[in-house]
Parts: sequence; C-alpha cells; structure tokens
Amino acid sequence: MEVALSAKLLRKGETVSAQDIALSEKWFSRLPKDLIDDPQTVIGRRMLRSVNAQTPLTSSMIGDPVMFKKGKIVKIVCIHDTLNISTLGVAEEEGIFGTTVKVRNISSNKVIHGRVIGDSIVKVDI
Repeated sequence: MEVALSAKLLRKGETVSAQDIALSEKWFSRLPKDLIDDPQTVIGRRMLRSVNAQTPLTSSMIGDPVMFKKGKIVKIVCIHDTLNISTLGVAEEEGIFGTTVKVRNISSNKVIHGRVIGDSIVKVDI
C-alpha cells in the first residue's frame, strides 16, 4: 500500500509542507485505521506530536492549523442573512481553525466568543 511518510523529523506544533512528506510503498501486518495515503490532506496542517523520519502518518498525528497567536489583531465578523458587520479585536488566546476563542473587541473593550473561520478571522453568531 502507498502511504504518506514523514520525510524528516517533524516536531509537535510544526506546520507540514510538501517537502516534509514522502510517498512510499509499505507492507503492514496490521493496517492502522487512520493511515494517510494522500499527502494533500496533510500539507498546511500542524503536527499534534513529534514523529521521526520515515514514520507512516496517521490522521491522529495531524491537527488543524493555527490561524493566529494570542495578542494578534483579528477581524471579527457577524453575518446574518443580508446583515454583514465587522470590526477589529485582539485575540485573547491562540486561534486554531474551527475552535471557539475569546477575542477582545477594540472598540468596546469587551471580551466576546467566536469561531475561527480563517486566517485572523473570527465569526460571532447572533
């Protein structure tokens, strides 16, 4: 079976690039259930733990990317039907794609919760 392998030591928290992945034929006596065979599904994501070179990659080793760090200026958006409001805020914590984070609204100085939907973008639901 052709699988995605780490081409080098990949450290926890590191963002995976195309140069970090190699495809290779491997034989397994027991096939891991979440083995990755498409390198495109890994590129741009982050390592949840460190792995040595030539390690077959599984989905449990890979996490969603960090979109911004704590203290960074982010865009806060609120979209509802035809209403589209946006303002700026400061991230109170690291933003990982798809997670809920606290953001301090620069205008009102209030802390609100929103979901990370893109690079430095947080969506607040009504």
